[in-house]
Amino acid sequence: RLPAQRPRTRRRAGSSRGRRVGGSYFHARGEAGGRGRAIRGAGGLTGGDCAAAVAMEVADAMPTRGRQLSAGPTPEIDLAMPFLLFSVALGIVTRMLVKAAPKAYQPPYTVLLFIWGFLCAMWAGTHTMGTLGDSLTSWEALHPHVILFVFLPPLLYESASAMDFHVFTRVVGQSVLLAGPGVVLAVGLTACCIQLVMSSYDWSWPKALLLGSILSATDPVAVVAVLQTLGAPHKLSTMIEGESLLNDGSAFVLFLIFKDMVGFEAATDAGQEAEPVTAGGVIVTFLQLAVGGPAFGLACALVMFTFVKRVYNDVYVEISTVLVSVFTVFFVGETALHVSGVLAVVVFGVFMARNGKFALSREVEHNNHAVWQIIGWLANTVIFVLAGVIIYDRIFGAESGVAFEAANWGYLIAMYVLLHVVRGTVILLLFPALSRMGYGLSVKEAFIMMFGGLRGAVGLALGLLVELDPHMEQRDKDLINFHTAGIVLLTLFINGSTAGDVYRALKIYPPNRYRALLSKGALEELHNDVEVSIRKLKRGWLHRNTPARWRVVYDLVPNFFRDGKFNAEGHVEMPLKGVNDIFVRHINRQKVGAVFAATAMASTTSAMMTKQGAFGLPAAGKVAPDMAPLREGDEEAEEGGGVGASSAR
Repeated sequence: RLPAQRPRTRRRAGSSRGRRVGGSYFHARGEAGGRGRAIRGAGGLTGGDCAAAVAMEVADAMPTRGRQLSAGPTPEIDLAMPFLLFSVALGIVTRMLVKAAPKAYQPPYTVLLFIWGFLCAMWAGTHTMGTLGDSLTSWEALHPHVILFVFLPPLLYESASAMDFHVFTRVVGQSVLLAGPGVVLAVGLTACCIQLVMSSYDWSWPKALLLGSILSATDPVAVVAVLQTLGAPHKLSTMIEGESLLNDGSAFVLFLIFKDMVGFEAATDAGQEAEPVTAGGVIVTFLQLAVGGPAFGLACALVMFTFVKRVYNDVYVEISTVLVSVFTVFFVGETALHVSGVLAVVVFGVFMARNGKFALSREVEHNNHAVWQIIGWLANTVIFVLAGVIIYDRIFGAESGVAFEAANWGYLIAMYVLLHVVRGTVILLLFPALSRMGYGLSVKEAFIMMFGGLRGAVGLALGLLVELDPHMEQRDKDLINFHTAGIVLLTLFINGSTAGDVYRALKIYPPNRYRALLSKGALEELHNDVEVSIRKLKRGWLHRNTPARWRVVYDLVPNFFRDGKFNAEGHVEMPLKGVNDIFVRHINRQKVGAVFAATAMASTTSAMMTKQGAFGLPAAGKVAPDMAPLREGDEEAEEGGGVGASSAR
């Protein structure tokens, strides 16, 4: 179903066309227009002749944005790696800055990445950035299939497999309702708004429906992250995230159908023969994509589950099998079977959320979760930096100059407002059913779902796929990408950065007046149990006649009743004590006594944590990692057995 890959050409006025060097496409901008020549590093020219020819071609191109590509036969990896490494480094710094900011003023991580990417592309337009500028130029021309085949599968799987399966089973009906009939309604209403507001474009209904399907693909990563930070219930974030996962698949299915209709219309207008799009063909295509995708994903999950169950405690085989399976499911589904790879990976991930702990070895399950968290974070980081770069290029780099027409900006702002109206109308029409399914749905929760309908990487990838259509006019392609990029920019910048404030202002879940009272009673009982444990240790035969410094024990064991505080969300917060500082201070005074006190503290903490788990309270602090020297001594005592081993444990 996906179009064949072909080199994307630079669409700036007065720019040279795309050049191919060593099998990779990049674009050198020249003062005069003209169609560049394709140079192949392998085939036509070899060795020094190829290097000289490439150098002459690149040297002839004078960049219009203040930077020039390096001369010589540059391999594709040399162009790809600088921007990739820069994006990850930018993500590391951004995450550190977000963590250092006060909790009440922490901006969404993905929104900041998007802004950095947009600013980098803007800076590269007027300044020379050397190798990084060359790399950024090549990533601006990234083929949309790279986003679909490389970045999208790990994002879909990581999100689907990390969901609480039991919560998801309660809200899956609401998610399917919003992602099925809801998307169909949203696409139709959006197309009506396009025809009403953008009447000057003189678009046919298939083109309006095509743009409507692109703008209906939601990506609420920033909103879900904010809700999780604010301590929102899992039912709300899972409902939004589940709808988004299924929404991407249904929007992609409708996109392919309407893209075929636009291609048939354009070919007919040009007097070319094309296969007509019939109602029966649309139904067959829809069923093939929407039903075949989940079925294929479930079948692959069962095969993978059967294989991995036979492998015991081999972290390399088990995690590699899951990793390869995710990308294979998406690639084979899209290219060979022509089913929805998005829905296939989502079903695969949901299956693993339910049965992953039964398939993977107990020792490997945590490692698998950690690996996918890192892969998802890296893909999310790169895709949002890249989104900022691509959006700047699509808005201000169109050859037809659509970004410099004031009417288009007015249409963009109007469509931003109308998309919220459309989403609110869809939720309102489905509200009677949504409020009676699963956990139900309140009016305030419905407003958060309406406000959290951000657009992101999936919409950008679909917009880029439109450029590969050889039948559409270039101005129509530029307009579709302009509005897609503009809506992604506005929703990420406005909705993503203000979602936390809207959530706080609505006060969707008022604090339970009994929660603080019950938590305080639990803390008091926990504190009393700690005191009883310490008194028993004092009377015990091991510590009765030893120079144990019990003041060290009281310093290290937190006073839950005195120090426990309740935050705005009603959760208990405990201040973490400086364990290293306390040990250094007391060990300098009396090393032997501190060692005995540490042994007593370990026994007390063990009893305390047992009681703490019964109340389900957050851990007060991690003591063991800061006691590495003592842990080594404990290991020696444990090997020796006897009383020392019991005390050490």
